[in-house]
Amino acid sequence: MTNSRSKLPDTSAPSGSRWRAPLVSTVLTILLYPVVRVISGFAAMAFDPCTSTGCPQASAQYSFSESAITAAVVLVVLQWPVVRFVPRGGRGLVSAVAPGVMLVAALGFITMPVGR
Repeated sequence: MTNSRSKLPDTSAPSGSRWRAPLVSTVLTILLYPVVRVISGFAAMAFDPCTSTGCPQASAQYSFSESAITAAVVLVVLQWPVVRFVPRGGRGLVSAVAPGVMLVAALGFITMPVGR
């Protein structure tokens, strides 16, 4: 008597290709993190010409970019369990979000209005 269950694929053990996209995304995000932090250090100089009333536009842009960095780190962590349930075509899209958000943060720091 043969066991018909032994012929079914084992879905509990993920295949190696399933983890490739989030691994690449995690490595890219980790490499982008210190670069974006250096850019954020230079972006802080946008507050130099501000008066005592502050710079509302620069402050809003800086807050947005800091929030984007936090979101990218959270997305890196959350993408790992998600890839188990997302079909093959969507894994790359899900994994591209975290480095993309990190690039948006860098762009936000680079385009910060100076002294406004």
